[in-house]
Amino acid sequence: MANLITDRIKYFLSQFPPFDNLTEEILIEISENITVRYFQEGEFIFKQGEEQGEYWYVVRQGLVSLFADRLGENSHVDKCEEGDIFGIRSLISGNEYRLSAQCEVESLIYQIDKSIFHKLFESHIQFSNYFARGYAMGQAVVRNREEGGQVEIPGLNELSQINSNRNVLTATAEQTIAEAALKMQERNVGSIVVINNDNYPIGIITDTDLRNKVIAAKISSDLPCSNIMSSPVKTIGPGPTSMEVLIEMIKSGAHHLVITEDGTPNSRVAGIVSDHDIMLSQGNHPAALVKQIKNETDISKLSVIRDRVEDLLREYLRFDVSVDLIASLVSQINDEIIRKAVKNGLAKLEQTYPGLSDVPFAFLSLGSEGREEQLLRTDQDNALVYANGFDEFEKGFLALAEHVNQVLIDCGFEECPADIMARNSKWNQPVTKWKSYFTDWISSPDPQAVMHATIFFDYRRVYGDQSLVDELNSHISESIQENEIFLNFLAQNALQNPPPVGFFKGFLLEKDGRHKDQFDIKGRAMMPISDMARLLALSKGIFNNPSTIHRWKEIQKSEPNHQELISEVIESYKVLLKHRADFGLKNKDSGRFINPKDLNKLERQMLKKVFDPITELQEVIKVRYRLAFFN
Repeated sequence: MANLITDRIKYFLSQFPPFDNLTEEILIEISENITVRYFQEGEFIFKQGEEQGEYWYVVRQGLVSLFADRLGENSHVDKCEEGDIFGIRSLISGNEYRLSAQCEVESLIYQIDKSIFHKLFESHIQFSNYFARGYAMGQAVVRNREEGGQVEIPGLNELSQINSNRNVLTATAEQTIAEAALKMQERNVGSIVVINNDNYPIGIITDTDLRNKVIAAKISSDLPCSNIMSSPVKTIGPGPTSMEVLIEMIKSGAHHLVITEDGTPNSRVAGIVSDHDIMLSQGNHPAALVKQIKNETDISKLSVIRDRVEDLLREYLRFDVSVDLIASLVSQINDEIIRKAVKNGLAKLEQTYPGLSDVPFAFLSLGSEGREEQLLRTDQDNALVYANGFDEFEKGFLALAEHVNQVLIDCGFEECPADIMARNSKWNQPVTKWKSYFTDWISSPDPQAVMHATIFFDYRRVYGDQSLVDELNSHISESIQENEIFLNFLAQNALQNPPPVGFFKGFLLEKDGRHKDQFDIKGRAMMPISDMARLLALSKGIFNNPSTIHRWKEIQKSEPNHQELISEVIESYKVLLKHRADFGLKNKDSGRFINPKDLNKLERQMLKKVFDPITELQEVIKVRYRLAFFN
């Protein structure tokens, strides 16, 4: 009978990842050490706040709900169905349970001792990579199906589903404004989507449009909707997560997103979501913070708003929101502070430097903020580029940059030790001068030039004229094509840091200084990945986004022989970002240096696992750029 039960368990597990990659011998060992438990409807398997358990779980039959108690209310996070694995995050982090697990129906659950997990995690790369990927993505449940959904902060998950299926209020462009307003009144909604004959969205009318464009402007409500609709509309694809909606709203400044069948305006309307919907779902919310920044009239109060972002970051990490989504949100909030500071500075300087605001210019974020990876407030790197022929405004742009840099300092972003800031006249120049900088760095790649490349080639426009940035992109691309040897120097730089673990699989620690015996997660692990991404992106002419993760995704499209390796690198980078943010918040610093003694066994194992693809990629770079000949 015992063998029969073991065989049944083994067969069941073999159908689901990551068990489907294990040998029969290992599956037998796992099956022999599984306890089959029966839970009644409504019974708890574990509760939020309980000490880390001794087990992890697989749903054999039934349905388990995961939820969090927030301010006395239960917020649904996810459901576990047949084959789903849960209870893993507590094992990895060593922390108390952050969620409660309750059976919605009678359920059979496989309970597995944590020693089995430790053993498999340490000895089987595919098994460990599977869970490392889930850790980086913020998944509370490891699913048996690939489409298994992104875990978010409780309270946000249901929002997009409700709005995606909502019967959207629509009007045609030919219908009158009065007819559209009456529809809005009858349905008690604040917007109506204007569609064409194919049900494609061509515009949107809101309560604000009715007030400002009709009542205040005193135009006839008998005119067609096309006269006042905002067009084109901002759209998003079907089934968006609330985090995706939120990020798109912050980026575009739109108050409404129309959900369409393929995510573009050239397909049928499927739903609509507003910033009001988002903000109702959670009080202390990125959209609310961005709105406060935009509406704040006292520039000195921006620091108070920015301080609240740290609380959001801590909350998002606590509820395991995907770290790349967190990074994007934090970057958008930082960008909004910069934009506010620029606008405020231009207004203040208008009398001293009349016409300054009419000169084409762009304020650029560099380095980690340029890559949208500055989760924690570290030192600022930025620059300013303005159009040629406006030398008389040199002092005006320096004064503007001084104002913006000081606002950022007041908001907790330290001064750059190397003074790579827009207030430095060297980094506040017309586009011709910037072209000459990049030409010099590319054509004469000495160590100083390569160092500058690691910062200045990760630029991103935050405010201003995009055409100036496009002009720089084209110039850099042409210069690299004419001086391809520059890429070899960048490749050598990308290999400067050795693999992050030593011969005996211990962390390579700092040997002296104030961080003696600590591990440099930025220098030893993150920089090699971002350096290699920059190198390959520049070699392939990828300029649309300097984010390390985005660069690797773009690189992956043209690297058919390294698809899996690049996927592992992307997930590794997410894990590293998350660890750095976690330890930075814990230690109230940048999170760059970690004491290995502060890591539990699984965290140490996970970090070592994510280092493996770094070593492999460095070998690829070494061969591709023939760097063995330079050693």
